[in-house]
Amino acid sequence: MTLSTQADSTNNWSKSLGNIRIDQGEQTGNVSSVNGSVYLADDSQVGSASTVNGSIRVENDVKADALSTVNGSIKIGQRVSVDGDVETVNGNIGIKNDGRVGGSVKTVNGTIGLIDTEVGGNLETTNGDLELTGSTLTGDIIFNDNVVLFSVSRDLPTLTIDANSKVGGQIILHQKVQLKIHESASVGEIIHHYR
Repeated sequence: MTLSTQADSTNNWSKSLGNIRIDQGEQTGNVSSVNGSVYLADDSQVGSASTVNGSIRVENDVKADALSTVNGSIKIGQRVSVDGDVETVNGNIGIKNDGRVGGSVKTVNGTIGLIDTEVGGNLETTNGDLELTGSTLTGDIIFNDNVVLFSVSRDLPTLTIDANSKVGGQIILHQKVQLKIHESASVGEIIHHYR
């Protein structure tokens, strides 16, 4: 079986099967895969990078417009700049030192961990933990309501914020959440929208 890869006149790449790799220092347009992972090597630059069934791995000093996957994790190295959103449905998101995300960081069924990262939008999850270490968030932290059709015993999600992190917006809880917020952390109002 041959892999279907197509590039258009604007240097956008799409692949229905298989992984996409952008090599060190390479610059390209949007990259997308349906059933495969996306790998962005050091110093590369892309438009948006997306996949449906696969992970996204971003090495150091990469620039991207946006990163998204449905079924997979997103791992981001050091000094990475993303202008828009970083989001996944079923997968974890991890961003390392000196990262910058201009938009929001979102997942439904995953954990988000930020280390020395600046986020311009919101931080949002439904069924995962959130952890901020030395990070700054301009927007809100949102734990969406977990609608369960039948009674299921599960651990509460956890929000962990260390002493060196700052949250400019509110902490909005649509469900019960275990809060581990250091007393020296700078955070906005905590709002409970559940009974």
